[in-house]
Amino acid sequence: MVIVVEEIINRLRLSVDKYPEKELEMAYKNKGKINDLLLDEIRNWMKDIDELDYAPKIITYSFILLALFKDTRGYDLLIKLIEQEKNNFGDLFDDGLTYSLYLLIGEFYDGNLDKYLDIIYDKKIDIYIRTNFIRALGKIYANNLISKDKLIELLKEFIKHFKSDNYPVYDDIVEVVKRLKLEELIDDIKSLYDK
Repeated sequence: MVIVVEEIINRLRLSVDKYPEKELEMAYKNKGKINDLLLDEIRNWMKDIDELDYAPKIITYSFILLALFKDTRGYDLLIKLIEQEKNNFGDLFDDGLTYSLYLLIGEFYDGNLDKYLDIIYDKKIDIYIRTNFIRALGKIYANNLISKDKLIELLKEFIKHFKSDNYPVYDDIVEVVKRLKLEELIDDIKSLYDK
């Protein structure tokens, strides 16, 4: 039985109450063929976003699949969504995507570290979104896409750059240091607590 990619999209749209494992597997097997349809789903949803109060599940699945496919067009749409001041990202998506946003961001990494740093330092973007980009650097390191020395250099820079009242930033720096066992930063972390 041959299933066309349009049918996979329709099945994903209809899977509201249960996790669509089979449909996601089919979508994954059709990488390259289904990417444009996933992007269209996101774009069409973003056009009418003012009228919506919550993202349908297919939008979450579309972002996840595009990240797994390393399709940076999905990253560009994610950034466009994040930069919209009228929306709070956490209000649009369920907790699963909101709390694991850093994993998604890390999967989209294409070697251009500057575009991640631009978000981290952009004061117009919600601080909790920005800290997800800090945590994503840990994911990128875990995927062997940046060196340990580069990650440590960046984390030290964040510690100096962000003022001592930026607890969300410091919490996520501590999380990255703890998760990746970056013992080289223990003194830096202690200094945060001293402040």
